Order: sequence, then C-alpha cells, then structure tokens
Amino acid sequence: MTSGVLAGECKSLDLGAAFEAFDHVASWEAYHDAFERYGPCSDGVVAGRFTEVASQLLANRWEIVNELAKVAEKDPKFLPFVLSNLGDAVPGVEWRMIKSNAKSHCPTAARSICDALLL
Repeated sequence: MTSGVLAGECKSLDLGAAFEAFDHVASWEAYHDAFERYGPCSDGVVAGRFTEVASQLLANRWEIVNELAKVAEKDPKFLPFVLSNLGDAVPGVEWRMIKSNAKSHCPTAARSICDALLL
C-alpha cells in the first residue's frame, strides 16, 4: 500500500511540497516513490517536475538505467508513466543525449526501454 494521494485529493495537495520533493530525486527508486505519492496529480507544475527529472535521469544518469528496468518490472504502471512524461517539454539537448544513450549504450536488461525511447 502506498501513502500517495488519490486523484480527488489533488486540489488540496501542497504543490510547493510536491514541487520541492523532486529536488531530492536522484534515482529511479526515488522517482518511483514520487510517482506513487504524486502520480495522480501529474498535471501542471507537478507534471513539469516529473518531465524534468525523468529527462535529467535519462540524459545525465544513464548509468542507472538498469535501475529503471528493475523498478518497471516490479510495477507495470511505472514505465508507461515515465515514457508519457517525455515529450515536447524535454529540452532538445537532453533528447539527443537520451537517444544517443539508448542507441549506443543500451544494457541488455533495458533493451525494451531503449527501444521505446528510440521510437
């Protein structure tokens, strides 16, 4: 069971606290914790933080992409959520790094993730 908010509770969510929670996300486990806690409220500012952190992890911390694969294996809703938060809001330089990593440095355990990133 998670301690996350339900979709109906998003209006009363302390957006400042949600926004600041992402300041300490430096791993896919921590990102998953944020997903469990704030995922139902992922629009507006919160969605922007999900996008920002996911793109930074993929662009700048590619060495932990296997951790993403492990977390996604445990929670089938997680990878689609991560991928849904990547798009036009990701800066071009980060997208190029992500695609380069997925193409040239993909570990076997993360092949499905790399394939999805290269679409």
